[in-house]
Amino acid sequence: MVRLEVIDFGTPDYEVIIGQGNFTIKTIEDLYDVIYSSAPGIRFGAAMNEAKPKVVRVTGNDEELRRRAAEMALPDPPFVVKGNHGHEGREVFLIRGPADWQEALSRLRKWEASGRFGFLVQEYLPWEYDLRVVIIGRRRLPFWRKGGFRRNLVQEGRLVPCPVPELEARALELVEELIEKTGFDLVAVDLLFRPQTGEALLNELNFVFGLRLLGGEERFRIYLAEAVEEFLRAKA
Repeated sequence: MVRLEVIDFGTPDYEVIIGQGNFTIKTIEDLYDVIYSSAPGIRFGAAMNEAKPKVVRVTGNDEELRRRAAEMALPDPPFVVKGNHGHEGREVFLIRGPADWQEALSRLRKWEASGRFGFLVQEYLPWEYDLRVVIIGRRRLPFWRKGGFRRNLVQEGRLVPCPVPELEARALELVEELIEKTGFDLVAVDLLFRPQTGEALLNELNFVFGLRLLGGEERFRIYLAEAVEEFLRAKA
């Protein structure tokens, strides 16, 4: 059964587009391109919700409209804000309330003033572990991390033994499904887990990743050379 609700957006002076569909990751950028190319002088802000994990993507050319769009789409705190240009746990904020949100917005405005646009909002999953699986050819190298909410080794995290073997097995099955569908053979896959259900969620794909987990550059070169040799033998 479909339930309909009337939602007060609180923006009577603006036109609003509301839609439902199976969005790709580029949909919000495509929407921006279509609207802006049709009316180059238009002031525009848009926010798009994705389902798994709960993510809000924000774009536009007007700060006030981007802010309004983001606030309408935002989840209740706590949630996570990620800048588009961060790496190794940088440009990541845990939003616990209005003060944290205003601090993140202040940083985002400074980055936009320097030409670094875009951010996303993501559901916060309050579990003390996350998992990175490094894929090099046929190798699957799982690394569990524990620490602060970023859990990156550069920031707040540390390596720990596998806490729940069943979760690791479930995560590796999801990684294999990803590889089968994409053909990726050199990538680091970050996964999160829902504490209540143990559901494994793909969080990020990193095609450029740090080598600390592997033991440094020399170990990475060995793994990579073995993967290349195996690939060439298979193609011979």
